[in-house]
Amino acid sequence: LEDAFTKEKLSGVLVGLYKTDNDSAFRLRQPDYLTKTNQNGDFSFFYLADGVYRIYALEDANYSYSFDQPNERIAFLDSLIIPAAKTTFDTIDSVFKTYYTPENLLLQMFQEENKRQYVLSSGRKVSGCLSVVLSLPKDDDIKWLSPDFSADDVVLVKNETRDSLRFYLNSSTLSEKDSLQMWITYNSRIDSIGYETDTLYFPLLEKTSEVLGLTDNLSQNKLHYFQPLTVTADGLLSRIDTSQIYLFRQVNDSVESPIEFSVNRSLSKHKFTFEAKFKEGEKYRLVLNRGAVSDVLNRLNDSISKVFTYRERDSYSSLSLNVQSENLGFFCQLLKGDELVKQAYPDANGLVVFEFLEPNKYDVRLVFDKNKDKEWTSGNLEQKQQPEQVKYYPQKIELRANWKQEIDWILTQ
Repeated sequence: LEDAFTKEKLSGVLVGLYKTDNDSAFRLRQPDYLTKTNQNGDFSFFYLADGVYRIYALEDANYSYSFDQPNERIAFLDSLIIPAAKTTFDTIDSVFKTYYTPENLLLQMFQEENKRQYVLSSGRKVSGCLSVVLSLPKDDDIKWLSPDFSADDVVLVKNETRDSLRFYLNSSTLSEKDSLQMWITYNSRIDSIGYETDTLYFPLLEKTSEVLGLTDNLSQNKLHYFQPLTVTADGLLSRIDTSQIYLFRQVNDSVESPIEFSVNRSLSKHKFTFEAKFKEGEKYRLVLNRGAVSDVLNRLNDSISKVFTYRERDSYSSLSLNVQSENLGFFCQLLKGDELVKQAYPDANGLVVFEFLEPNKYDVRLVFDKNKDKEWTSGNLEQKQQPEQVKYYPQKIELRANWKQEIDWILTQ
């Protein structure tokens, strides 16, 4: 028994046999035969009666010996189990030996994905921004209404996964209100429930700073070779005065030269990027005078002066994986510990390329993306759907600066 996603061997997990062809038994009663996995994830059954069985594994959250909690992890096999014993004579040892089947069964444990839409949380950490977090990505069925403000009073910003919504208020009068209210209506995606409406309250926990906060995308005072210089505000931008913004190239410790640049505002209206001809390995200084940027609440930024280095291309590593598989419907994920660094897809020949990587040691995870949604999909008992198959490259891959690592990976079933 192993975790379907991490491939970790699981110990102390219940494995049961049911003398029935009906999945409902796993939800309603204890199994006919029960065992537990050992520290290696292995399990065995002894003295089974003849018959046809279904096999399930259960991480039992409430000691009921049945699958009755949505957060319980499970595993199952699609095929039926028919225990059998075969005795043969070993001519070498001159003894009779009994072999039991089936053997070497592999169960993949998973937790069923939440299929129900609901509001996970809501809040107002900044007085001019209301946040709503959903359990699933937002769809077009979600509607909202407020007695305190209209659609013209806010700008809605969604994150990349569309499950986090931010409503930026464009009125200082609204942002200073002690409490705001909103009704949000959404499709629960559960037929027996249908549409639901939640009432959300946004109290003013802490008054927003009178200074517009700005952050950048520099990492240890370095700008990545493959990224534009980006500044993000903690409010909805209303004005950017480029006459109060400067970029300098540092010739030496005492001499610097101004460089040309342009500023592009993002569609989300709370960040902007710089277009400039940076040179690898050179030092630069970004200057924003006080009031160079303001938001819809008429807050101004404090003056900023920041020195940074533009990373050299040859300070990065790259990795090419030549994956040999009959099934090219997969993607690869590069991992540094538990952190997902990058995700990439194969070309027509199974070549997967990762570029601009920090020199380090990495693991590679490969997911056969059966439903082509570009993410790993868990299993579902009712639909008899196994979790999408996952494989890991057997060794850690060490990448060095200015080095292209090429690896052949032959996948076997």
